[in-house]
Amino acid sequence: MSAISITGLHKAFGAARAVDGVDLEVPEGEICALLGPSGCGKTTMLRLLAGFETPDAGTIRVGERLVAGDGTMLAPEKRGIGMVFQDYALFPHLSVAENVGFGLPRGERSSRVDELLELVGLAGLGDRHPHALSGGQQQRVALARAIAATPALVLLDEPFSGLDAALRASVRGEVRSILERAGVTALFVTHDQEEALSLADTVAVMHAGRIEQIGTPEEVYGRPATRWVATFLGEADVLPGEVTEGQVDFELGRLPIDPGFRGAADVLVRPEAVSLSLGSGGSGRRVEGRVVQREYFGHDQLVHVELPSGRRIRSRSLSHPVWHEGDRVHIAIDGPVNVFAPTGSP
Repeated sequence: MSAISITGLHKAFGAARAVDGVDLEVPEGEICALLGPSGCGKTTMLRLLAGFETPDAGTIRVGERLVAGDGTMLAPEKRGIGMVFQDYALFPHLSVAENVGFGLPRGERSSRVDELLELVGLAGLGDRHPHALSGGQQQRVALARAIAATPALVLLDEPFSGLDAALRASVRGEVRSILERAGVTALFVTHDQEEALSLADTVAVMHAGRIEQIGTPEEVYGRPATRWVATFLGEADVLPGEVTEGQVDFELGRLPIDPGFRGAADVLVRPEAVSLSLGSGGSGRRVEGRVVQREYFGHDQLVHVELPSGRRIRSRSLSHPVWHEGDRVHIAIDGPVNVFAPTGSP
């Protein structure tokens, strides 16, 4: 059963189409990321779901209930939706326990709050005030408050943007664990690809008011539906190629692939699919190139290599062996590539 069912959703602000015919289904119990760049319409989508904006056309169902469209427009508090705001929106004058229990019936407030603080790992901190907590702890308070009334759906607006980079990875894991244990469906908005791919069960990639692709993190990253998705999700270099029946031929080799067309093609290669070596052994075509730049990140490195044609390609690998500018290397494809019709083709 779907926790969210959106059909033909439209919302414009003057001449700007913020949401342009969106369809989206999220099964119960899943975590879905709505991923896209600034201005793509993802925040408007969240506001439409929450009831803060009225759609121009289309319908929104939460579970089996129609909450917007076809003459219906339920108020936010009647939708059974929990919300975690970007700045957490905690009441500074209330304690942690009072924040979590806000809106709960008085008779069940104490036991439910204790249960939720245990769930989010804040047992014993109920008497503190938000200013005495770290950013990660404040986020967990906001999440506990959002799931306190057992909503059908929890919405999270850029939930990790207020945290420093060192804290984000650990808090992402905590949030996923909390949502799974609470058994709620969640949809979160983010512009951060790493966040979406690491946290979500399903990723909906949004661009210019439309959803370009929906799938698992592995599907949208490894088998992007469009060139835009391929270049937005991670790094990719583009090389010209030629597609014949069942294969593509380009500067780095001939690979079996069937993109559904023949002729000129753009071959998108991710850096992790490019291997470098000093030797010329191994199977398949190996092309010699020259290292022109190396970026070192500790756990891995990104090496820029100039090909015989003068084009450049990047290779990402572990931090060893160490490559230096001017090194002559052999280049081979050691992973999947994506093939699209050239820009401007019909």
